[in-house]
Amino acid sequence: MTKSASKLKNRRALGALSVVFASVMLLALVATAPVMAQPIGTTGTILTATLSGSGGNGLIFTVNGTLSDTNGNPIAGATIQLQNSTDNSTWTDVSGKTTTTQSDGSYAISTSEPMVESSYYFRTTYAGNATYANATSNGVGVASITFTTSTSTSISTSTSTLPMMADKPSYNVGDKITFSVTVPPSTQPIPWTDTPPSGITMAATSGSWPACSTSQTYTITATANTPGTRLQNNLTAATVTTQLTAQITSEVVPVTVNGFTLGTVDVVNTNTNTNTNTNTGTGTATFNIVSAPTSVKLDVFPTLILPKTHEIIAVTIESNKTTGFNPLTVIPSTVRFGHSGTEASPVAGPIAWHDDNHDGIKDLTLLFWAKDTGLLPTDTHAILTGKTTAGTSIQGTVKVLVID
Repeated sequence: MTKSASKLKNRRALGALSVVFASVMLLALVATAPVMAQPIGTTGTILTATLSGSGGNGLIFTVNGTLSDTNGNPIAGATIQLQNSTDNSTWTDVSGKTTTTQSDGSYAISTSEPMVESSYYFRTTYAGNATYANATSNGVGVASITFTTSTSTSISTSTSTLPMMADKPSYNVGDKITFSVTVPPSTQPIPWTDTPPSGITMAATSGSWPACSTSQTYTITATANTPGTRLQNNLTAATVTTQLTAQITSEVVPVTVNGFTLGTVDVVNTNTNTNTNTNTGTGTATFNIVSAPTSVKLDVFPTLILPKTHEIIAVTIESNKTTGFNPLTVIPSTVRFGHSGTEASPVAGPIAWHDDNHDGIKDLTLLFWAKDTGLLPTDTHAILTGKTTAGTSIQGTVKVLVID
């Protein structure tokens, strides 16, 4: 073999060996290089939500949806958390409301809410894991639920007789008259008007008494002006009783807001009945007014009175030729004698008629028990009152000395 041929052969062998070595090195590099994988936790996810609901004693909402990756592949076994909001802006986890997605990535979470006027919004969240990114669904809900109310009013009017009376059956001219009126309970002030008869002047002919929870007795006053028999004072008063009765009912209606229908809901319907009873009562007081009492002259024996003893006192009512007063017209059973002229009545027995003042007209002497007179050691005069057959009042005073 020539020297040239030998060099060529060596070069060819070296070239082949270089090719083999290069191939071996390339295979070694391929075997030791890392496998390029998708970054952990960055696989995109899509979480959807829809809402359905029903009503009853409360509102029941159900959120349905699916969890999948961005290629539409369902993600099973993922934990879904329910959140709620009243303004579709600020969200809060609903305690205890989580679920796990099914093999097809679907889920359903139900929650109950009280039957109150409010807005209800829901959404769901997925926290993500080492493979899948977190996700938040769209918000779904009802913009507002408003309950309806209704009111009804009933008014009844009735009339009644109000107990009304004067404080005495008879008055003298110039006396003060007090009328008492008893009215039933009233939830509002009680307006009243008075229509007095001629012969008296009312301190007020109208006014208002305050509301009262129980029957109350009120008074109005007048002044006796002129004599009259069986005078009648008339009064009208209006009492009001109001009762509020709340009747709560419910009705089943479909709730649709912004195109979303929440099945049927029991909507509370509060019927408030206002029952107002107006009672117009009338009262009448009957009384007499007589002229001012006729002043009479008295004589008493003894003038020394011992009110704690069984002493008998003789009191003489004298005639008066000047005024024409005749004691024979006095009705003995109407006469009273004592501290104020209302105490002792005459002792049963003989009544003396004699002309004590020698004016030709017989005078009247009546007997009284000292113990019944009510006279006090401080009294310097005793008072006698009575009436005549003509209905005229008489009054007289006599000087006495009272020893206890």
